[in-house]
Parts: sequence; C-alpha cells; structure tokens
Amino acid sequence: MLFSALSGGTMPAIGSLVRARWSHLLHGSPLLHAALAFESVVDEVILVAGPIAVAVLVTGVDPMAGLVLALVCTVAGQTALALQPGTEPPVADAGRHGRGTALTAPGLPLLMVTFIAAGTAGSIIDLGVVAFTEEHGAKAASGWVLGLLALGSAVAGLWYDARPWSSPPERRLAATLPLFTGGTLVFAVAPGVAFLFPAAVLLGLTMAPALIAGFSAVERYVPRHRLTEGMALVTTSMGIGISIGSATAGKVVDLWGPRAALGWAGCWAAAAALAGLMTARRLRRATPAAGEREHARTG
Repeated sequence: MLFSALSGGTMPAIGSLVRARWSHLLHGSPLLHAALAFESVVDEVILVAGPIAVAVLVTGVDPMAGLVLALVCTVAGQTALALQPGTEPPVADAGRHGRGTALTAPGLPLLMVTFIAAGTAGSIIDLGVVAFTEEHGAKAASGWVLGLLALGSAVAGLWYDARPWSSPPERRLAATLPLFTGGTLVFAVAPGVAFLFPAAVLLGLTMAPALIAGFSAVERYVPRHRLTEGMALVTTSMGIGISIGSATAGKVVDLWGPRAALGWAGCWAAAAALAGLMTARRLRRATPAAGEREHARTG
C-alpha cells in the first residue's frame, strides 16, 4: 500500500498536461474540440488495453512483467512529453496575474464534484460487472462487457469529435449526464449476463461526450494562466472518484451482492447528473475567459 501511495502521489497528471497543451496550441481553432475529443477516446482505449496487456503478461510471462511494462510506458511517455517544450503553455507571470488559484473560476468546484461522482460510478460499474458475471458463472464475459463499454465510448467520442457544436459545453454536459445515469441504472436491472452487452454499449455511448463537455467547459471558463491547474483539478477529481468507487464497491458486493453495487453506481451517476445541472446553471451566468486568454496571448 505504501508503494502504491508513493506511485500515485508522484505520478504527473499527464492527461491534464496534454489537454492544456492542446488548448494552448489550438486556442480559437475549431480543431480544439476535435483534439479534446481525441484525448478522451485515447483515455478509453488505454483504460481497456492497459489492464488486458498487464493480465496477459502476469499470467503468461512473469508476475513482475506487468509492473515492468507500466514502468517502461510511464518513463517513455513522460520523457516524450518533456522533450516537446515548444508545445508548453507560457509560464504565468505571478506579478501580473497574482498567485490565486483556478478554484476561483466560475463553476469549477461544482465541475470537480461532477467528475468525482462520475468517476465513482464508472469505477463501481467495472467492479460490479466482474462480480455480476462471476455470480452467474460467466466471469470470462466481464472482459468482453467492459471492452464493449470502452468501444461504445470511443465510437461516441469519434462521432462527437466529427460534429461542430454551437451549444456551449455546460449545456451539453447537463444533457449527457442524465443519459449516463440512465445507462448506469440499466446495469442494475439486468436480468442476466447477456443483457449486460447491450447495456455496456449504451452506457459507453454517453461516457466520452460527458467527459469531453466537462473538459471543454474548463477550457472555456478557466483563465488561460490557470488552465493547466484547472485541467489537473478536474482530472484529479476523476481519479478521486475512481478511488472511492474501488474502495466501496467490494464492500457493497460482499454485504448485499453485485446488483446492489450496480444500483450504488446508479446513485453516484444520479449525483453526477445533479452536480452537472448545477454546474450548467452556474456557468450560464458566467463570462467565458476567452477575452482574458487572448489578451495573455498578444500581451
């Protein structure tokens, strides 16, 4: 546990760093929406492919092989990012902007709560599906179900990427999170393992659009000199939610069974939808930070 805590505590928020770079490079360009969507699709692919690759290495090569692969990928990815200084956002001038924090940006604390709840729901779904399929004597099916969930999310992300959106991201966030809640609750009422497959596709179709809308809201409303911090806070919020889900799902399964755990995920998804609605209402009264960012770019 100590080494796990040290590993997590020293791991840079690569996703937020990359998104901040895209926002810097493509600010004001219609390609920014596509870049943020692409990042969400990549995240989904990694979340599925990573555990599968590690499981194959651990069972077929050596128990340490999975850790070695993780170490190699971590070092290679961080080094590749560090060797691209030309894509870095400019360092904020503390004298000009003040020290402050991105937490003062409109709606960001509520958006963090939204991502915590969504991350918790997603994590519980992952563990609940494994427990549900094991209870029904089809544990091997869990990998296929979760794979379909990621595939549905990737397809939705690519579709979302290909469309120009005129509505603001907070409105899209408020619209997609209730669909995410509905998709989560479908798992809780599944009569059998076969029902999990279409449920996974439906849930996956709502995940990437919700994440993309959330990060787009950060890019729109957080001042440019606080953008990396804002992206990191939202990414960390998702990680906190995943940790909460992992810590509570097993206990719920042990006490009340897999179906109760899937229902527990639905409760968290509903909390995410409520927090997303509150975020949207807060941001409707806010002024986008685009003007301040443009000033920072030209000044």
